[in-house]
Amino acid sequence: MAVAHANLATRWNTSLAIVLHETVRADRWCVTRRDLQDLSMEVLNAMQNGRIVTDSHTRSTVQVPVEDSEESEDDEVFGPSIYTVNEQYIKPVTAEAGKMSWALMRNPDGLDCDLFVSHAWQEGIFEFLSKVLSSWPRGARHVWCCMLANPQNLNIGSMLQSPKTSPFALALQASRYVLVVPNRHRSVYTRLWCGYEAYVASEDAKTIQIATASALRAKYQTFVICAAPALFGFFMGMMGRVLNWDLRLPTALLTASAAFITSYSGHLLRQTANYVGLAASTCLELGWDPLRNALRFNDLRPEIETISRHLTWLAAISFFVIAELDRVGSDHIEREGHLTNCERSIEVRFDSLAAPKRLTGQIFGMKLATKNMKLTMPFTC
Repeated sequence: MAVAHANLATRWNTSLAIVLHETVRADRWCVTRRDLQDLSMEVLNAMQNGRIVTDSHTRSTVQVPVEDSEESEDDEVFGPSIYTVNEQYIKPVTAEAGKMSWALMRNPDGLDCDLFVSHAWQEGIFEFLSKVLSSWPRGARHVWCCMLANPQNLNIGSMLQSPKTSPFALALQASRYVLVVPNRHRSVYTRLWCGYEAYVASEDAKTIQIATASALRAKYQTFVICAAPALFGFFMGMMGRVLNWDLRLPTALLTASAAFITSYSGHLLRQTANYVGLAASTCLELGWDPLRNALRFNDLRPEIETISRHLTWLAAISFFVIAELDRVGSDHIEREGHLTNCERSIEVRFDSLAAPKRLTGQIFGMKLATKNMKLTMPFTC
């Protein structure tokens, strides 16, 4: 009798969840920024309480596609993979709540779709959340993300029979912004649905933005490191004052050369030039004694001359510090961009896709006669 009652309750919950997802439009299966922040804390608590187990021995219980099985491992820094979080957290939590999606569990009436997130499920949950939150477009309020939007305990396949009317396509068309979340394993565009999402976005003339983790920590570390050449320059400037060293001409030339190199050179030379220029300009700030007679500044008031000199070398110091922070930020963005392997065409290999060939043809609206084809999609990343 208890078993029959449990089966009845299960069918009742399933029916209500289906009705809820049929009532609320698919493009409104969204969450807020606060929801994502709460998800991060809930996953962390679940890990600490043992509800999410990231040990490698549990991999056999997590449903990971064959092509991702070696590239979706859990990581202590990046967090458990999306596959693990889905199986051990999202599914149990939403099943207990009534089998609706995590998004509609949090927001039963749905939310307008401002931001669409495209990702390959191979990244860690904390890696995913940090990139989305740090790249959140200004003006966006709600985000549509497949792992949270789709009801993981229902038959998702039935919603994908017609890709053009699938939740993915409807949400993409309704969104104002599109974020692609790269991962450290391989390009997201090796996955069929990510390629399709890029195709739909380009058809709607939407710009695809690359989600990146915040570079604040790297910039802070760089700012601290900049203290070393600055202290060296300070020491040399003080030594020049005490020992009457005339360091003005060589350090001025060094500063000018470093400024030129950092403006027109590559990565390694830029870093070296920034540190050398920082040390030289700090040395000049302390060690430069104006030659008023030689430079014919007799008509310039001494206090104005002193202020101008300090401002000049302080500006040089600021230039090299900002240039180094800019280099670090640019390298961070470039590394994240390479993770997408973003090209203007995507080669679809049907022998490596989990989706059947029929579905692949439906997605791109064409009949496929060959085993592998290159589909040109002019999207911008």
